[in-house]
Amino acid sequence: MKILIADSGGTSTDWCLIDESGKKDFFATDSYHPNNWNHDFIEKMTSFWRDFDVKSIDLYFFGAGCLHKNNSDKISNEFQKIGFNSVKVQSDLHAAAYSSLGREDGEVAIMGTGSVLFSWRNQEVENIIGGKGHLLGDEGSAYYFGKILLEAYLQNQLSIEQKEQLEVAIPNIKSLEVENKFELAQLAFELAPHKLLFENFHMQNFNAFIQEHILAKNIDAINIVGSYGTYNRSFVEQALDMINVEITQVIEKPIVYLIEQKALFIE
Repeated sequence: MKILIADSGGTSTDWCLIDESGKKDFFATDSYHPNNWNHDFIEKMTSFWRDFDVKSIDLYFFGAGCLHKNNSDKISNEFQKIGFNSVKVQSDLHAAAYSSLGREDGEVAIMGTGSVLFSWRNQEVENIIGGKGHLLGDEGSAYYFGKILLEAYLQNQLSIEQKEQLEVAIPNIKSLEVENKFELAQLAFELAPHKLLFENFHMQNFNAFIQEHILAKNIDAINIVGSYGTYNRSFVEQALDMINVEITQVIEKPIVYLIEQKALFIE
């Protein structure tokens, strides 16, 4: 039987298909976030999987939004309709913890399109802080960086150099809206070559994460998972150094590490 492992975040999904000989095939698709599962998405997804012999595949799916049972059941049911041999759905928090800690206990912060901090105890997710959604917080995420940058731009609070660079990199900046999570999250990656120019906004973002998340816990070490935290590791370290919290490791994409730890979750 083949094994398919998926790690789905807010903007994309990383997959690895492992055949009976152990050969690994990596690929990526759009995000499988539960919010995307409308009629058109399901039709597109069903068509995509017709190219695979799904009856010979056991699927282990980790996804954003899947900590809620209604969402995990919904996704599991749709994959079962497609015909996978078996389907197990867990959250992206589980993927972050398996990939960064495995059997060990510790603290994990996801810093990608969205953000959340949680504890991993006895291979269970506990003490979740954040994850409230982009309109209710999301400090420490790519979205929150885009939000505070856009607000500063609209209020004419950028330096001349920042304003000029932003308008060159993002020609449609004036038409963006704070509610548009994915467009605002993309600002962090579009401006990555100029991150030192926008250092004050990255630091404001990570300091807000510390205020809303870290200071609520008595911790001295943390694992960072996610692209935004990875690309801006130096800023995260600078902010955490101020409160004597050590970064144990930083992982951009959990998928490779999930494969290494697959014995922990494969039945």
